[in-house]
Amino acid sequence: MLGCLDKNNPSHPSEPASQECIFPLIELGQAILVEKDFELTSLIHLRSAQEHTIGMSRTHLSSGGRKAIFSGDNMQHPLEVFEPDWSTTRCPDFNLAIESPRRIAEKIADTVIKLITACSPGRTVGYILSRGNDFKFRYFCLD
Repeated sequence: MLGCLDKNNPSHPSEPASQECIFPLIELGQAILVEKDFELTSLIHLRSAQEHTIGMSRTHLSSGGRKAIFSGDNMQHPLEVFEPDWSTTRCPDFNLAIESPRRIAEKIADTVIKLITACSPGRTVGYILSRGNDFKFRYFCLD
């Protein structure tokens, strides 16, 4: 999903992180650049999800009948399950960015697919459940 990154275009908000974290990996030949959906292995699939960050993907895992989605920037915290219209000011397309958490919730609500959010500390693995026209988040516990 990094194919849209342009090392010579410093205008995107993610550019400092790209310079520090991503471009060195590309220069060392340690990155695989893909444009759209991509199967890394039979267990790991990347799906285009550029609503929040240009070049972003969601990672879908599937093993032994169990499934999980790493939401990436498309749903940064479980609170967005309750408030899917929240977003940050760094989204290239604000309207598209606030649609993404709702789409994720609608797709996996009331299924066995675990959601793993990206940018929050602590336990962020759980299930999305329907609650009328809204959703709730049930944390997954190993205890």
